[in-house]
Formats: sequence, structure tokens, C-alpha cells
Amino acid sequence: MTTEDVARLEARVERLEEKLSEAMGLIQSLVVSVEFNDKEPFARECAVHFISGVKQAAVQMQIAIMETRMRGQPVDTYPDTMFGQFPSVVAAKRQEFSSMDDMAESLAPLVGSRELAKKLVVAYRQRGLGQQ
Repeated sequence: MTTEDVARLEARVERLEEKLSEAMGLIQSLVVSVEFNDKEPFARECAVHFISGVKQAAVQMQIAIMETRMRGQPVDTYPDTMFGQFPSVVAAKRQEFSSMDDMAESLAPLVGSRELAKKLVVAYRQRGLGQQ
């Protein structure tokens, strides 16, 4: 077995571990959504739309950043590399937000649509996070 073969196998194992972690996160989210349907609206919405793991953390981080920016407060400094695979999170640190539509437009690239983005922001707020 060559060094290249080993590197390919290691990369494949890493991808499989990431997929397994995402699946475990999704299962946990589904359990939460069934058990705490009304108490955990953000977890429920994420589970229903198969958002889990690192992507769920990125969605939550972006919404928190947008809510902070909407209140006119400074955003904690996170290195851009922290969410490098999610450019909309990095961009949100530099944007201004004055409405739900602004937030949905910024979040849509990460979650797939403006409609889902709005649902996630509403669920985030229903959970007691962000603006009310």
C-alpha cells in the first residue's frame, strides 16, 4: 500500500466519521423534536429539515450574529476560519440587519431558501433567544 493509498483511506475515513457525526446529531434532534415539540422549536425545525451537526451550529451562530447586529451591538470577534465552510456566517458579521427579510436573505444560502430561513429565525426566537 502506497502513501497515496493511505492518504486516500484516511480522507475517506474522515468523511465517513463526519457523516456519522451528522447522522447522530440528526437522530438526537429528532428525539428532541418528538419529546419536546413545543419546548424546543429551534431543534424541531432543524430536525424536520435535516439540519444537524456543524451546519446546525453554523445556522445558530449566524442567527445569533444577525440578532446582535440588528440590535446595533458589536459582534464578538470570531476568526473567519471558524466557519470558513459557511461564507454566509462570515458575511453576517459585516452586514447590517433591519428586518426579518434582511436576515432571511442572508441566511438563505446556508439553509436553502428564504422561507426556511424565516422559519428558523422564528423558531430561534420562540426558544427564547434573540429579539422577541
